[in-house]
Amino acid sequence: MSDFVVPQKLVKRPADMRAFEISQAARRLIHFIQSLNLAARCSTLSSETHPRSAVTIERLIAVLCVVECWAVDFPPKKQLSRFGNASFRDWHRRLTISSHDLIRSILPNSHKAAVAELAPYFLQGFGNASRVDYGTGHETMFVCFLLCLEAIGLLNKSDHGVIVTRVFSKYVSIVRMLQTKYWLEPAGSRGAWGLDDYCFLPFYWGSSQLVHHDAITPASIHDDRIVQENANEFLYLDSLLFIKAVKRGSISETSPLLSDISGVMSWEKVNRGLLKMYQVECLGKFPIAQHFLFGTILRMDPASEGEHVSNRAPLA
Repeated sequence: MSDFVVPQKLVKRPADMRAFEISQAARRLIHFIQSLNLAARCSTLSSETHPRSAVTIERLIAVLCVVECWAVDFPPKKQLSRFGNASFRDWHRRLTISSHDLIRSILPNSHKAAVAELAPYFLQGFGNASRVDYGTGHETMFVCFLLCLEAIGLLNKSDHGVIVTRVFSKYVSIVRMLQTKYWLEPAGSRGAWGLDDYCFLPFYWGSSQLVHHDAITPASIHDDRIVQENANEFLYLDSLLFIKAVKRGSISETSPLLSDISGVMSWEKVNRGLLKMYQVECLGKFPIAQHFLFGTILRMDPASEGEHVSNRAPLA
């Protein structure tokens, strides 16, 4: 098949939000995020995995390692403003120029036609070059990229655990490097009154990892020893350690919402609450939804009753 298109932005005004909320794209994305959440349950970042789509997984990680290494070629420029270092634009320019070749290196010959539709999701997953910022909308676009790979048959539901623990965790480490190296502006951040300046899903999937954990409870985030000793295994604690590294003060001062969440009795309740929050604060906000991309895989047309999968068949 070769009927792929360059995806477009179709949420042009707040009045379009209702159409977005009931769209095939939004429904399918939420289902994918929930499926990844279930696959991450009770897992660790070092869990032994044997993904069915091992070749695609390894190619994905190889591409992420390539873009990570490029940062060495673009050291931060000396400038008056601490935030928004202009060298990020140089790094992002190389990403833009190379994006199609990078995606081709992931796809087998039978799927090369999908490059035009997949590359924009991948590219948007690494922030905005003109604004020199990054936020949860960019994070969502990278997840959409992964969803598109599954939609065309290159990833499988059985890969969902490793997508979280290996692919997404690698992606998070790269965007954090970009955030601190170039001091990216937090896109759409609510500051201390948000969950985090830049991301959301490491907390959602990370809380799923901790469900039924014998020793780590939501209140454990206030124990520096527990956080430091376990951050390499759990996305939630890894995200907290990052906040502690880049912000001064206690979690109750720098991230009062996370501090409030620590009072919840179980990780199951935390996990359920974070899904609702993601739907409202991320997908439910026009400033984020207006940048969503729609093509032949993720579509703007209304989802059919109970729809969460595409009606287009995987490529042979």
